[in-house]
Amino acid sequence: MTRPFQSTDRDPDWKVVRLMAELSFLAYEDSIPAVQNRLRLFDLVLGEFVTIDNHHFITAWDAKRDVLIVAFRGTDIAQLADVWTDLDYAKIKTDTGEVHKGFYKASEAMMRSVVAAIEHRGRPQHVWLTGHSLGGAIATLTMRQLESRGHRVGGLVTFGQPRVGDRAFTEEMNRKLGSRILRVINEDDVVVSLPPRIPLVLPAYYSGGNAIQFLDGKLKQSGGVRLMAKPPIDGVIGDGTTPQVDLDLLAPQTPSGKVPPDPEPLTAEQFEELKQILNDRDGSVADEQTYGGPLGGPMDRLDLKRRAGNHPMHLYIQNIERFAAEGK
Repeated sequence: MTRPFQSTDRDPDWKVVRLMAELSFLAYEDSIPAVQNRLRLFDLVLGEFVTIDNHHFITAWDAKRDVLIVAFRGTDIAQLADVWTDLDYAKIKTDTGEVHKGFYKASEAMMRSVVAAIEHRGRPQHVWLTGHSLGGAIATLTMRQLESRGHRVGGLVTFGQPRVGDRAFTEEMNRKLGSRILRVINEDDVVVSLPPRIPLVLPAYYSGGNAIQFLDGKLKQSGGVRLMAKPPIDGVIGDGTTPQVDLDLLAPQTPSGKVPPDPEPLTAEQFEELKQILNDRDGSVADEQTYGGPLGGPMDRLDLKRRAGNHPMHLYIQNIERFAAEGK
């Protein structure tokens, strides 16, 4: 955590990715003692445990190495429909382009507390940000804001992050900060395809930095595809061919000069269908649809159901551990 982070490296720093995944997972935990006990395994102590306007973040502190990690809570798969309905299609202009208004407001709501956490520790030399789902989008905008206020962020790692800003905003992020941003995508997680693309209503949104994607037992990066020896969780390695993924060839290039491996954004019709699927839940299984648990529920649209099922953070951790074991 004290070495310079380069998301453009061919081999991801799996120790960093695994730790960021753990903290993104812990950001969903409501028990302070549980978070404290888990952090001790990583020689970290819990700093802040903050909830503002239904948004939440925790900080993990390593005083010896002068490292502060801020992890933002995301969205439970069972709450996605309500969240995306609330955020809707709104956008807001910044000095470098347009961003999703809901993400922007969430990051602004917590900015004062994040800055206070950093300054309380004398502006640590190594500040890291992370988050899953909506938490990843908030972390991205927080990084930009912190950097503009003179707080250097050593690295940002997000998991299943939705798209944040338009082309102008994303290209500016990549130019200034992209080499310190890594996005992790589990299979074709549907949240990575949000917000939807709606011509004349919503601009084409993207997420900056470099990306890695776990896909059919392979690790897909901006530079290509690498076949890993370990099979996927279900034991099927695929046919050995290059995975077929819809790439937005008009997307801003990553800092390494490549097009990122992102699934295409949803259409307006697909977005409405997804909301119906996520709202169509049997109350008898509602309690099972907690963070990290199975998707559950009577969902009829198999492809969107399958893609939504790739979103929970525990599946990200399983794939990270599998690839890290080989790529360490």
